[in-house]
Amino acid sequence: MLYAPPEREARALGHVGIERRGRPEVMRFYELRWILGEVAEYVAALTLPHTGDAEDRRKRHELDNYLQ
Repeated sequence: MLYAPPEREARALGHVGIERRGRPEVMRFYELRWILGEVAEYVAALTLPHTGDAEDRRKRHELDNYLQ
């Protein structure tokens, strides 16, 4: 975190109550990067053979939230 732009960790720190300020366009870039990473992870997991357990249902729910 010391060498990264402050905007990179703003989302994660905001979830634990630490507000970070930054350039709005850079904040949006990192937000979209995070979302794209999450979608890619869930799609990869759900297109491979899987059991349909609680974790798979959670991933599907999270994916649905991003795609709405």
